[in-house]
Amino acid sequence: MSTNFREILKKIGITQQELADYLGISRQYLNNYLDETLEEPKIPDKYLDNILFLFECKKREEIYKDSFTRNAKAIKKRMGIVKSTKESINNLFNIEHEKKIELYKIVEYFQSLAKLDNDLLESFSILMENITKEESYRSLLSYIGKKYLLIDFEDSRFNREIDKCREALLNEVFDEPNLKLDNYKDQYEKFVERTKKQNMIDLNALKKSLSELGYTNISQKEVVDLLKKYNEIKNNDKEKE
Repeated sequence: MSTNFREILKKIGITQQELADYLGISRQYLNNYLDETLEEPKIPDKYLDNILFLFECKKREEIYKDSFTRNAKAIKKRMGIVKSTKESINNLFNIEHEKKIELYKIVEYFQSLAKLDNDLLESFSILMENITKEESYRSLLSYIGKKYLLIDFEDSRFNREIDKCREALLNEVFDEPNLKLDNYKDQYEKFVERTKKQNMIDLNALKKSLSELGYTNISQKEVVDLLKKYNEIKNNDKEKE
């Protein structure tokens, strides 16, 4: 008798509710597809693509042929990253549901790029966190939102002068075909110098040091968070001086 998808979930250690939440559907609706087997496909492509991404598979057949790592912890972590990314969009853009779906498509596009690259997806989640927390990064998504008419140009929440200036620069960088590169060389050198001063600790060296202290499972994101905390303390100490 062929193995069905319900049994695969059970073996991995992922509950039906967890998968349903990840796909954005009810558990009862998901239940319609759980009896699918390799020989009898039932899961619609729009859900299957997200499942393949979740299990790091390129083809449906790999799920039924044990061609992927059955690691519930890694899969749940990937679920969490996708969930937090969508929550970040919700927090940043308080806009109508149908327009928000367009932004989710952008997230899914990043997912497709990151199908077999966890580091890239993790980096994107860090970017999303920064965008929602720091004013200077918000212009990146508001620029995308305005470019694709997801945000009204007259929306006062995204219409401060500083935001419009940043969006104008982004428009020049991304859409101007005859950009004069020499004009930006000095700016790039300033960027390099400023960044190096702010991040004098080497991430890999820090991660190795933590590992030697017994913190063997620390993620790159946690290292970045730790570095950010260090920089906050350092900057606060400078201000006190």
